[in-house]
Amino acid sequence: MSVLNNIIRGTLYEKIHQLLKKYSILIVVLFIIQTGLSSLIYLVLEHFNLDSKFTFQSIYLLFDYIINSIYVIIIYKDMKKEESVNKLILILTFFSSLYGLFLFLLSITYKNIQKQKSSQDERIY
Repeated sequence: MSVLNNIIRGTLYEKIHQLLKKYSILIVVLFIIQTGLSSLIYLVLEHFNLDSKFTFQSIYLLFDYIINSIYVIIIYKDMKKEESVNKLILILTFFSSLYGLFLFLLSITYKNIQKQKSSQDERIY
């Protein structure tokens, strides 16, 4: 029985590890893109002497929502793969990507643990 538990735990940890790796790389890459684009826009606005404070904040917010929309699309694809689409997590991800990613990973982990517990209970009986 302990060998079976180790195999089940190994697959769960491997799956969660892959998701953590995927989303941590995604967070870093999209953050660098967002920061780079925002810095570029700020430099352009400074060069043309526009009302840069208000315009920069608006453009930064626009980039933030565009990046969060990318997160929503990627999370939605993974949710469909896991067969657990949660619209509240997708909405939260649109407004705050880090909280949405955290809750997504938490829900996937919980679902997989419950699935493995139910499969273990079926094997016992």
